[in-house]
Amino acid sequence: MANITAKRELMPPGDPNAYAILTFELVLRRKMVLSTYMLTMPCIFLASLTLVVFWLPPERPDRTALGTYVVDSQPDWVSI
Repeated sequence: MANITAKRELMPPGDPNAYAILTFELVLRRKMVLSTYMLTMPCIFLASLTLVVFWLPPERPDRTALGTYVVDSQPDWVSI
């Protein structure tokens, strides 16, 4: 968090039955390292798995399962 401020007001001012209004302001900063690890690295890993699918012989049943996994996983990571 970059900055936090709070403010308290009484409404209506000077009235013995006044109620308090609390106002909070939060300023958040994004760290780019987090987005690198959370978004870029999984996309690179899934892209490399795509190449592995083409290296496997066509008659192996693992090829179809791995190809299906890669195709189903890529839109999930890219949409984040």
